[in-house]
Order: sequence, then structure tokens, then C-alpha cells
Amino acid sequence: MKVLDRYIVFKYLGTYVFMLFVLMSIAIVFDVSEKLEDFIRTQVTFKEILLEYYLNFFLHYASLLSSFIAFLTVIYFTSILTARSEIIAMLSGGVSFHRLLAPYLLGALVIAVSTGLLNHLVIPEANKKRLLFESRNTNYSDRFTGVHLEIEPGKIVYYKSFYAKNSFADRFWMENWEEDETGKRVLISELQADRAYGDSLTNKWQLHNWFIRYHNDLSQKIRTGRELDTTFNFKLTDLGQRESSFAALLTPDLIKYRDKELRKGSNQIPFIEIELYQRTSFPFATIILTIMGMAVASKKSREGIGLNIALGLGLGVTYIFVMKVTTVAAINAGMNTMLSAWLPNIIFAFVGYWLYRRAVR
Repeated sequence: MKVLDRYIVFKYLGTYVFMLFVLMSIAIVFDVSEKLEDFIRTQVTFKEILLEYYLNFFLHYASLLSSFIAFLTVIYFTSILTARSEIIAMLSGGVSFHRLLAPYLLGALVIAVSTGLLNHLVIPEANKKRLLFESRNTNYSDRFTGVHLEIEPGKIVYYKSFYAKNSFADRFWMENWEEDETGKRVLISELQADRAYGDSLTNKWQLHNWFIRYHNDLSQKIRTGRELDTTFNFKLTDLGQRESSFAALLTPDLIKYRDKELRKGSNQIPFIEIELYQRTSFPFATIILTIMGMAVASKKSREGIGLNIALGLGLGVTYIFVMKVTTVAAINAGMNTMLSAWLPNIIFAFVGYWLYRRAVR
């Protein structure tokens, strides 16, 4: 790298690290104020809060917001360079605008590759520790309602409500189907219980106010009771997990889990696939947003750096808004999940190209 390249890359990465720590410090302060009562109630130690929760909290949200922070970084330090006429001096010295972009892209590439590797290899383990800490020491919503699942071929489960944290389901119903000699599926038995409690370690279940109906060609047989201890060959997690728990799976495990949920007909497939695709699309956005930020902030304005920062914030907020809209469309409207994860990048790639061509002129 030449002196100019090192100057810009160090400016980029140094300012990025500074802004990352500033914004994450603010986020941690807000999170502490929200969870302080939980920490006092559970009497968790300061060491556990710091190392088991906030260290992993930092890694998760730093990775999640990395591209947006990189965008703000480029807007901020490039606006300062522009205000000092350093950009004009570089261009007047014979450096083309295309050549000036090279160190920006190098810095963006370093951040994008680092964040991508963290998303696939490190952050899931950090999220596992963070979510485990939350489950033990904080309150969170873990209620699933009105779900039909084919847990395994021929075994269909329905429940009105399932509370993952407390390991029980209301209005639990399970049907067993088998194929007859003609290949037609017939109902063999059905089990119903007002409430079903499960053990996540042993897969043992206790059913309350239950009845079982057995079907055959000639008659039906019914058994009832108030309590029944039994075992099922599926896990509690098969009935439902927190959406954020998918972030605790390494990418190969997440793909296997996605395939398993597809066979079950789970309604959580969009959440799983969005998590999977965004692990790559978010880091890639760093490159696009860097080009946009450089194009916007390299133009000197009479209003100073304030206008550039305001314009950059507006573009950044718009990007986040588009990202949220496509995510909601994938979850609620059946939009293709891969398209929903990459569409904001596609749209803003065109916006970035237009801004860049405009800045060159």
C-alpha cells in the first residue's frame, strides 16, 4: 500500500473501532437499565454479568450493526477530510476518484470478511452463552400458539399454547397415522391432554386430564385418566424455540435444523432462513454502504459536515427500513427468504452506483 492508502485505511478502521465501542457502550447502558431488576432479583454476580452476558451481547450486536456503523464511519471521517480540503488536494494531485475509492474498499473488505467469519463461526457460540444467561436470569416471552407439526412421519402434534421456558403445553393433541396395505394413511390413535409437562433432559412427559382413542376397522377403544407418565421420542425443542435461538446454531447445524423443520412443516422456516442468509448479506452490505458513504461525504458543502452526516443518517435509516420491510414480507407474506435478505443490498447497490457516478462527475 502507498502512503495515501495506509492513511485512509487507518482512518477508516480506527474511526470504525472508536464508533463501534461508543455505540455499543450506549447500547449496554440502555440494556443494563432494562434488566437491572432481573439481575438484582436473581443475585447474579458482576463477573457473570460481564463475562457470560455483556461480552457476548457486545459480539452479537456489534456484528449485527457492523455495516451500519461502517457506513456512519465513512460519512464521518470522509466529511472531515472534505471539510479540510484534503479530498480536493488528493484529486488535484493527480489521484483519480476511482483510485481514491480503492483504500475505502480495502477497509470495507477487511470489515466485511471479518464480520462474515464471525457470523458463521464465532457469534453463534457467543449467542448460545448469551441466551442461556437470559433464560436463567431474565424474563422473556416464550409462548407459541396454535401450531401444527408433523414431528416425524405419521406423528402429528398440535397444541393451543406451548411455553418453552416452563416446558409445558396447553391443549396438547397427538395423532399417529400409518399406511395400510393400499398405501393409504389411516388414523391409528389420538391422544389429548389438557396440559402436558415435559422434561428436556429425559424426554419424559406428564399428561394431565388425558384420554387416548385407539382406532381399528371394527371399533374404537378409549382410555382416560387424570395423570399419566409417559415418554415421547421427540424433544421439547421440536415443539418450538425462541426465534433468537436460531442465532445460537453454527451455520452447518442451522442448515441441518432448517431441513429438519422443513420435513415437519414448521412455521418457523422463514425465521431460520432469514437468519441463515443474513449472516452473509449483512457483511456484504458493508461494501455497498461504504461506496455510498464515500460518494456522499466527498462532496464539499457550504453547510459543512452536518449536511453530509444528516444525509448519510437518512440513507442509513432508509436501508434499515427497507431491510425490516422485506423481513416482514418474508415472514407474513410468503416472500422468498433469500430475496428478502438480499433485496436491500440489490436496491442500494443501484443507489450507490448512481451516487458514485454523480460524485465522479
